[in-house]
Amino acid sequence: MTSEPNLEHEKQRWKEAERAFDFEESYVEQHNKQVVDFAILGIRTIALTAAGGIAASLGFYSANYARLAEKPANLTNLNAVLACMFSALLCVLFCCLTAYFSQLCYVASLRERERHYQFPYVRVTDRSKKWSSFGDAWRIGAIILAILATTLLCVAGLSFLSLVQ
Repeated sequence: MTSEPNLEHEKQRWKEAERAFDFEESYVEQHNKQVVDFAILGIRTIALTAAGGIAASLGFYSANYARLAEKPANLTNLNAVLACMFSALLCVLFCCLTAYFSQLCYVASLRERERHYQFPYVRVTDRSKKWSSFGDAWRIGAIILAILATTLLCVAGLSFLSLVQ
């Protein structure tokens, strides 16, 4: 850092730079909070989904075993439903992880920006661009996994309806 300026216009520019730096710090802090939120929500989502899916599957299986055992196709269909639900749970897990990693990359991108006392005060560097690109890739992965999990749950639900009939 340079020493404090003496001229009035330099003092004004110095204050503007300090405000830009403070804004950048608040932006980094916001992303750090999002990282923590993703971790908490991810763990909670996985736990609730797994518990609900396991309880529902075991309850249905035990209540309807006699009817399901009559036809081997029913048990095969039930196994397919369970496989879809398990795959959806894995997709939810990986979706939360990829969203978490995307936020970590964005925080790293913000940390790699350079600070200057000449306008623009905060400048993007090659390293910050790379971290931002990694964050974008992780975010796209999270979106794909969320869509895949939703699709698997729909398939499991439709397959389950064939068992109920």
